[in-house]
Amino acid sequence: MTSDSPSPPAGRTLRFLRNVLWSWMGVAFAILAGLVLSPFMIRRLGDEGYGIWALVFALIDYYDMLDFGFRSAVVKYTAHHRAANEPAEINTVINTALVYFSVIAALVMLGTLLVFRSLHVLFRISPAFQPQFATLILLVGFSWSLGAVCHSFSASLEGFQRFDLFNRASIIYTGVRSTGCLALLFLGYGLVPLGVMVVASQGMLYLLHYRNFRRAVPAFRFHPRGAKLSMFRRLAGYGAHTFVANGSWQVVTQGPSVLIGHFLPAAFVGYYAVPQRLLQASITATDSVIAVSGSNSAEMTAKGEMKTIARMGLLVNRYCLTIFLPIAAILWIYRDEVIQVWIRKSIYVTYSAPLLPILLLGVVFALVGQVNSASILYGLGRHPGYARGLLVEAVLSVSALVYVIPRYGILGAATVAATLMILNRGIYTPWYLCRVLHFPFRLFMAGIYARPSLIALPLIAVTYALKKFVLPGRNLLEIAAASAIAGCLAWASGFFISLETEHREIFRDMWETRLARLRTIFRGQPA
Repeated sequence: MTSDSPSPPAGRTLRFLRNVLWSWMGVAFAILAGLVLSPFMIRRLGDEGYGIWALVFALIDYYDMLDFGFRSAVVKYTAHHRAANEPAEINTVINTALVYFSVIAALVMLGTLLVFRSLHVLFRISPAFQPQFATLILLVGFSWSLGAVCHSFSASLEGFQRFDLFNRASIIYTGVRSTGCLALLFLGYGLVPLGVMVVASQGMLYLLHYRNFRRAVPAFRFHPRGAKLSMFRRLAGYGAHTFVANGSWQVVTQGPSVLIGHFLPAAFVGYYAVPQRLLQASITATDSVIAVSGSNSAEMTAKGEMKTIARMGLLVNRYCLTIFLPIAAILWIYRDEVIQVWIRKSIYVTYSAPLLPILLLGVVFALVGQVNSASILYGLGRHPGYARGLLVEAVLSVSALVYVIPRYGILGAATVAATLMILNRGIYTPWYLCRVLHFPFRLFMAGIYARPSLIALPLIAVTYALKKFVLPGRNLLEIAAASAIAGCLAWASGFFISLETEHREIFRDMWETRLARLRTIFRGQPA
């Protein structure tokens, strides 16, 4: 478990890009699978069946609160001790986390067994679906318990920056899960067989993560005595604030679905979930940067390279926003057409499409535009302020949603979610990061949003003109053509407007190297 020799800035940039590219490969596969699977599930399961599916996974996500921040602590300290070339400390971190997660997994399984039969009383689920709802809760609770033990292995892969191994496993898992679910739906099976397929594919993922962990960390030796109370306290000290952040995050992200399921029929959970799933698939390409930049921040902190962190945060946020701009333009202007072509049910155009522009505002300013800010705070170990901000957002969110949902339905829920998202994660979080890094807040925000704004204004005008005069979005081909034009316009202009000069040179060098290899191959010479 020796650390790699430190690279110069250009070398680190190339490693960062390679890790992000591997993350994007996994993301692309997951997006493709999700876009194919979701509408098929809606048509086969029906509106209430799909709403129950979404509700179950919203509820189970709350189990993630029980890791009490230990997973992020494992990423932080494996990256730190790897950079400091301290293999004994890495062993202690992983052994301590394994013992902790094993205990938590047993408690979660016990809790699931106690409540799975009676949980339906909290929601408006028809009697015909109540047994299936209970079985799904039991299945995914069992799967989460297995996955909790695996957290140490997957987190260590992130800490060691082995995103190639991590994402290869994710690609295989996504393929098996999606293919299996599609086959079951095609054969006419319902919710419970789908749940079994998900649990089986997740079990395969956990085995792959363990195999890859042994490959990345061959010197690791597991022994319960390798766990130390002092390391537990250290991980818990870091993870305490992460627990607050994770718990608040679950309330913020899954709270609307759970409260919609409580106040409204289960079908409305599905109507709310459709734009959420579409946006989540859209931002995963930029969201995948989080894991890479977090471990990089931890490594730079260990090496005392603090001056580059603020610049990394600013540039990565700007680049992610630039990447997302054409997606945002298409989803904003073609929102009805996208939902109609994707789901092919007019009721989703009625209920789901109006939520897209509202949620999209929050995504652009709070998630994509600040995708790297919270990750850097975790890498620095300065995330308590971020955790407090999320806690306030969670409390305000629940309070507002309890009032809004019975009166204004899912449109009111989307408005509450987007507004609080922008105020906290779009404004407060970058302000707090700038305070930690002693960097001017105005310069940070202007550095992120100014250049992409120069691209966004003409992009929106062109996309609107395409819809009005050329490509109205009547079918998938027209939407794909409009997306291709918007992407070419945004990314070509972004290459010159958003990218820094040195990063343009890196991409030019990479492109020239690939072209040289292709010319060598076509000339019939050895590559």
